[in-house]
Formats: sequence, C-alpha cells, structure tokens
Amino acid sequence: MPAQTSASELVQITHSLGDRRDFFVAQHDPWEVIRVIIEGRKRREIDPTLTVLRDCVEQLKTESETPANVRERLTGQLEFLETVTSWYDSIKTLPRKTLLKMMRLGHRIAKVMGE
Repeated sequence: MPAQTSASELVQITHSLGDRRDFFVAQHDPWEVIRVIIEGRKRREIDPTLTVLRDCVEQLKTESETPANVRERLTGQLEFLETVTSWYDSIKTLPRKTLLKMMRLGHRIAKVMGE
C-alpha cells in the first residue's frame, strides 16, 4: 500500500482513440475507495492530533499546574488514539478475505476472547 493516498487514486483520466477530451473513470472497488478515504483522513486528521497530544503529554511531565483531571483526559485520549492507530496499522495489511471474516464475526470476537 502506498504511503500517500489521494483522490487521484479514486478517479483516473482515460482517453479514447481519436478524441482529445479527457474521460474520467472512478474506482469501482468499494474496499479500495474506503481504504483511500481512511488513509487520507488518518494522514490529515489523526496523525497531526497524535503529534499534538504527544507534545502535550510530554510537557505535562515538566510542569505541575495542570489539574489532574486534565492530565488524565489528555493521557487517556493519547492512549486511545495510539491504540486505535496501532490496531488499524496491524489490520490494514490483512487479506480482504480475513478482514471480511473478522467483520462478520462482530461481537462474537469478544466471546472468543472470554469477554
């Protein structure tokens, strides 16, 4: 999978012989469309948020004026986003067939894990 994703992965320019016009063909695979959208949003929204949260939590180590509840919220948000990002990074390379099986299992995965 490419490191950078963009809308150009979803729409391709094509030409017809003898015609100067550009024709546009959209990606037909819904899995690929969703992958491109998720990668783009992660890169634009989640990754910068993680950077800011990491900076904030790092600054909390050297100062003591921030209330305990704010410290807990920032640390909790960072932990949550890092966990979700790590999970996404681990499943995004799984074969589509495996992902589909996981999705179809839904809440039954928790039962398998004893939850």
